[in-house]
Amino acid sequence: MTTQSLIGVLGGHTLLLLGMPSQVEAFFQAVATPGLLWPAQVPPELVTDRLYRRYLLVDQLPGACAAFGALSPQLEQLPAGAALVPLLQQLDEAAHAAAAFHAEFGIDQPLRLVRADMPAFMLDKKRPLADYDALQGAPFWRR
Repeated sequence: MTTQSLIGVLGGHTLLLLGMPSQVEAFFQAVATPGLLWPAQVPPELVTDRLYRRYLLVDQLPGACAAFGALSPQLEQLPAGAALVPLLQQLDEAAHAAAAFHAEFGIDQPLRLVRADMPAFMLDKKRPLADYDALQGAPFWRR
């Protein structure tokens, strides 16, 4: 019997739990809902593709945080959307942790989704960014 790993978001050296893969997938489907209003200058793909499948660097975090803030009240209006708002808050907190880590230490630790259970977390944490850049198909956290 295989079990699914919990999914978390890693920002800086902060790992925050998001939930089961199905919950995280439901969140990304919800934020891809047509008609949601995104902040000017923030393409939806920053969250719906870059964060979903890869990672965000420190220069992308302000746009992501602006999107998280704009999407929160809109998600609450969607069916079952209120249950997804805590995921948005966790993503925002992790983004701020990554930015603070960069400000404090001058190191860009990307914001990315990871499997939060050991030993999968250690493998995901050490995965080179080049692997994410070359990724085809499902994101690593879905595998």
